[in-house]
Amino acid sequence: MKTVNQLVAEIKENGQDFEWYPTTSEIVSALATKLKIWHRTVYSILDVGCGNGGFFEKLCKDEKFKNIKKYGIEKS
Repeated sequence: MKTVNQLVAEIKENGQDFEWYPTTSEIVSALATKLKIWHRTVYSILDVGCGNGGFFEKLCKDEKFKNIKKYGIEKS
């Protein structure tokens, strides 16, 4: 898997620098805490500006979220 710096460099080289920022572990933890409260009523999640999918990769480590449908869109 490429590092964040490698991905950003590749995006810039291809003229696709649309202000791509990785989701930090702190953000994932905060959202996961909220989603755990709602996990019985949440059926799908849309990550707008998903980048390399790191949010879902981190979130899916929790067994509670394995059956939730995950969608992501990225401008670049």
